[in-house]
Amino acid sequence: EAAKAEAAAKEAEAAAKAEAAAKEAEAAAKEAEAAKEAEAPKPAASSYDDLKKLFYLPVVDGKSSDLVNATYKGKVFAKVKLSNTDEERFARTTIGEDGDVTLNVQKDSSDKFKMSGTIDSTTVGTISFVPKEIIKNKVNGGHVDFGDEASGSYSATISKDGSDIVGRVNYIFDPDSGMYPTVAGKDGEIKYLFDYEAFFDATKQLK
Repeated sequence: EAAKAEAAAKEAEAAAKAEAAAKEAEAAAKEAEAAKEAEAPKPAASSYDDLKKLFYLPVVDGKSSDLVNATYKGKVFAKVKLSNTDEERFARTTIGEDGDVTLNVQKDSSDKFKMSGTIDSTTVGTISFVPKEIIKNKVNGGHVDFGDEASGSYSATISKDGSDIVGRVNYIFDPDSGMYPTVAGKDGEIKYLFDYEAFFDATKQLK
């Protein structure tokens, strides 16, 4: 009887040990899964709202000295208000993917890095970025031209490792002109521009 009881006690102890080992293995698996998730690259932004959130995320500033001459390419998502007439009440607002952005980061003759580039917009045509100095991996208050009649501003942040750039472009109405400008999208139609706000995420291209 005593031998039986001892064998049963040993079995119970072995079962308890096995259960503890299984729990440990499960916890380790969960930890590994969490670590994998943390390491996984962020999903590519796939909408205007995604990029807007990304743009306004707080970032740790890098230094301009970490930058190198490079080209960046990516997608643009925009909220656009256009009309076939110069009356705003007929204007229609659309939100969605709006072409591609190409940005250049280049060191100039005075050893300062500047950003320039273009957006090839589906809705408003070419948007040109006037070169602007990058300070602490940021550009603030840069100037853009929407063709010949309209202009606006851009701002951008380069990630600390220099691998990508997130930015924003917006059209600024000129009250002195007293009229809304016209733009031509990829369909060739001339339309009146009432509002344009875009966010972009561009990745450094391998040479």
